[in-house]
Amino acid sequence: MRTIASALILCFTLLFLSAPRAEPAPASVGEPHLLKFGTMAPEISAWTEMPFTFLIPLIHDMFGDRIKLVVYFGGVMGDDSEVMRKIRLGQLHGCACTHQGMVMAVPELSALTLPMLFESYEEVDFILVQLRKYIENAFERQGFYLLFLIDTGFNYFFSKQDPSSLEKIRQMRILTWSGNIQRSTLQILGTSPIPVTVPEVTASLASNLTEAGMAPAAWLLSAQAHAHFRYLLDPPIYYAPSPGFIDKNRFDRIIQSLREHPEEFRQIRSAFRNFQKNVSVHSYAEHLGINKTRIREAMEAVIPWIREQTLERPEDVRRIFFGAFRQAEPAWGLLVRDFESECFEGFAQRGIQRVTLAETDLPKLLLVTRHVWDDYSGKLFPPSLLEGIRKRLVKFRSQRR
Repeated sequence: MRTIASALILCFTLLFLSAPRAEPAPASVGEPHLLKFGTMAPEISAWTEMPFTFLIPLIHDMFGDRIKLVVYFGGVMGDDSEVMRKIRLGQLHGCACTHQGMVMAVPELSALTLPMLFESYEEVDFILVQLRKYIENAFERQGFYLLFLIDTGFNYFFSKQDPSSLEKIRQMRILTWSGNIQRSTLQILGTSPIPVTVPEVTASLASNLTEAGMAPAAWLLSAQAHAHFRYLLDPPIYYAPSPGFIDKNRFDRIIQSLREHPEEFRQIRSAFRNFQKNVSVHSYAEHLGINKTRIREAMEAVIPWIREQTLERPEDVRRIFFGAFRQAEPAWGLLVRDFESECFEGFAQRGIQRVTLAETDLPKLLLVTRHVWDDYSGKLFPPSLLEGIRKRLVKFRSQRR
């Protein structure tokens, strides 16, 4: 499977790197519409496997190669901040981001990344379902369409030295990479965090410039940064989403171009209807060589949904494009979480010890995190958003216990 994935990725890379850095809307049927994304996700990872093996080919096939997704992975286009800059310049059109990019695009959604807010993925799923429309509208207010929302993951404190007490943590050289909330949390804990960019994380650990930091387990393994740690602190400090979003103006220009070029729209409509007529989960899985359970689960949600859709107007392209990703989200999210579980097993086998914070220090940690909540309420996010999340969580927890 790894060999197949590598071959696919090589093919995609050759295609992507040959694309021009920026292009206007096509003036003729002969030129496909490109949507170019930047991402820090490693080229072979749980985050990229679903789009590269299924969703990207799906978009190309059902729209007759008239709309193509071009993805620069592994930080080729820089970290989230650099990708956002290139979106504003028109050099890129979308970001498959960590929560860092999400907060840069939509600051109010930083409320979802507050420390010690969520206790489990069950709580995360409950809140994200409850707030989905709010989140989509928040992106749109900032000029983006939300394409998908999965996990970067829970961020744990990893270290080279024993982190089982706040006093020990305060003695460490701790890196920070993901924005104001993480930095403020570390500062209020009494540490002096060292800012680094994501590409610098592994090098800073290898050179002993830093010796601890907070990150998702799956990202640490994918980036091979886990090899520099000996300890993992439980519970995790905060949750981080991983959204994908597209510049709204760019996608709207594609739809406008289809209105202005009816022959191209007829070509897309014909390709879509032909795809609908002939596709099945089994046939398409065979065509793409897909055997992995989670990706098959996504196909079993997406393909029947596509067969029920109608494409009569250019505007329907938008609904089908985004809807396909939305239908795949549950299985895609589980794929990422499966990988996270495998990471923890691998960490244990490599001798990374899972430790808990001293019982007397846990109330202090909770108190510190509430200070962070208060400090940013009304600045990064509206107080009503945090209050709504808190009330929903209180109700959810009372029903679960």
